[in-house]
Amino acid sequence: MKIETARLNSAEEITLALGKLQKSQYQKSDMSKDADFEFDDYAKKIFEHGIAAAIKIEDDIVGIALFYANDTDNKAAFLSDLVVDNSYQGMGLGRKLMDEFENISRANGMEKTTLTCNIDNENALGFYNKLGYYKVKKQGEKYLMAKDLSDEKIKHADTKPKV
Repeated sequence: MKIETARLNSAEEITLALGKLQKSQYQKSDMSKDADFEFDDYAKKIFEHGIAAAIKIEDDIVGIALFYANDTDNKAAFLSDLVVDNSYQGMGLGRKLMDEFENISRANGMEKTTLTCNIDNENALGFYNKLGYYKVKKQGEKYLMAKDLSDEKIKHADTKPKV
């Protein structure tokens, strides 16, 4: 089974990936509850200001990390979204996407990474905790979480996920 990470290089690619993964995950997310939410607008914003990393199995996108690594004042990257198709969860693909997020953030001069997570999403909270993220504060129905990158070495992208 061929597994690879790739950068998505257009707003259209990001929109297609979001649409595909919507069937798996976004139907449960806050975004899908917002009737005004448009994947096209979100994809355009990510493409123009952020980074979209995808994980592919046999050229089929099964996961995506959408993030910003451009806050040079605070040297902090922000993970906007991490989604892995339900049928591929538990295979180490989310960890591989997080490694990509952290490595690109380091390469862009970031010293910490941040994200938000719904307070009732115990699986995600446990996942982020295992990766070294800690709760900074509560923001409404979410926790702001962070991880210091300054004392960690770059993770090797060739780390094999469980398949």
